[in-house]
Amino acid sequence: MIAQALECVAEDINSCLQRQQRDSLERVILSNLVDQEGNPPQETENKIVLVLTALDEEKNVYDSAAANRGTPTVPRGTDPIYLNLHVMFAATHKHYFTGLENLSAVIAYIRSKPLFDARNTPLMPAGIRQFYFNMEKLGYPEMSNLWTYLGANYLPAVNYTIRMVGVGQRQVQSLVPAIESVGLAP
Repeated sequence: MIAQALECVAEDINSCLQRQQRDSLERVILSNLVDQEGNPPQETENKIVLVLTALDEEKNVYDSAAANRGTPTVPRGTDPIYLNLHVMFAATHKHYFTGLENLSAVIAYIRSKPLFDARNTPLMPAGIRQFYFNMEKLGYPEMSNLWTYLGANYLPAVNYTIRMVGVGQRQVQSLVPAIESVGLAP
């Protein structure tokens, strides 16, 4: 699901930018900033590179067991895990001004569409209900650490957290009787 969610984002932004510019150029690509030898991949030249920098579990998720109150049985099992994907959009353009223009276009697009769901994103992968973007501000020490971690030289970039990407499906293992009342035993 992670790859599909990020590919959906790149394709959606590309579609918008292609409509705006009235061309078919791919401006956003899902890729690493450097390969295993530390060199920039050739396919990322003059692009906005979407790269996953980290991920963590989203803890504030709707409790499906609470939704079953009032029914005679409650499903017991595992819910999908919901993730926050920390991503970066980095401009790898040889012409600095062009890179900044394209990076600005990506920021404007995400600002106009912070929530991706099946209604506004035709390419939304099956199994993902929705996700939304939060822009992240990194301090200079954090930015330095991130660029070192990525093994790349600094480029104009913006960081976002894509929240609530569900991975996996609900697995019902059994149905247990619901608690109908609470009382003290005699």
